[in-house]
Amino acid sequence: MEDRFDMAKLLDLRKLTTAIAEILQGQLAGYLSTLHPLFAPQRVLGNNTSPGTSATVKGADKAFADLQATYIRLAGTKLYNLPKALEPPIPVTTSRPEIVRVEYPYEASADGATKSLTAVAPLKWVLTYSGFTPEHLRALLAQGVNVNERQLTETLLHILMMDLVVSQQSGLTDILSALGFTIEASHAPEFGELPLTYVSAPVHTRRPPDQLMLQIAEISGSPLFEEVVRIEDIVALKTPLKDRLLEAARSHAGGLLEAAGG
Repeated sequence: MEDRFDMAKLLDLRKLTTAIAEILQGQLAGYLSTLHPLFAPQRVLGNNTSPGTSATVKGADKAFADLQATYIRLAGTKLYNLPKALEPPIPVTTSRPEIVRVEYPYEASADGATKSLTAVAPLKWVLTYSGFTPEHLRALLAQGVNVNERQLTETLLHILMMDLVVSQQSGLTDILSALGFTIEASHAPEFGELPLTYVSAPVHTRRPPDQLMLQIAEISGSPLFEEVVRIEDIVALKTPLKDRLLEAARSHAGGLLEAAGG
């Protein structure tokens, strides 16, 4: 059954969501800053990038071939309409990771009224390289035939390289998972089959009922609406390490764990 919402509860949840998003986004940004060197495309693509690396990178040519195939497939679509050729080395402008909140279109309907809104998921982010965000790609695509091909190609490649770096280095996913954040690749309809890299917090958010969303939109005059945190997720929050250690304790010293109240 759907949780009961009213305006007072929604306002409290929005305040809480803002506070939690500030904490978790700050944590994630700190982790990514520390892990920055692991996101360098050279670690996967080796000398298929410019600048390259003096070390030999195992599997670099296979990684480039995979990137090349994906790029050519996307470049040939009507959406991107770029030259269907990609030769090494790929110029790497930056290797610094950046996160931006996920936004998506949503049609809210209630009492015969319908409004197109932009929903924001404040505890889910797109992980990309600094400056090469979905918003930047959206702005380039909006230019149509007047788009700067070099800029569009560069943006497309940096987004693809992030997907490649994460998928080829499972240790990155494992580290962030141990810290409570999950990484997955998915697609946004507006960008076709381009794989975007998403990071999610250990607690989730949800949309309130459409009727409340429409009321807020009418009052604020803005089509932007943020999801609100699920308090039950906070209550049930567990860490992967704690779960693993408890499982080991149950297997090897169940009596002692029970005596300790576990």
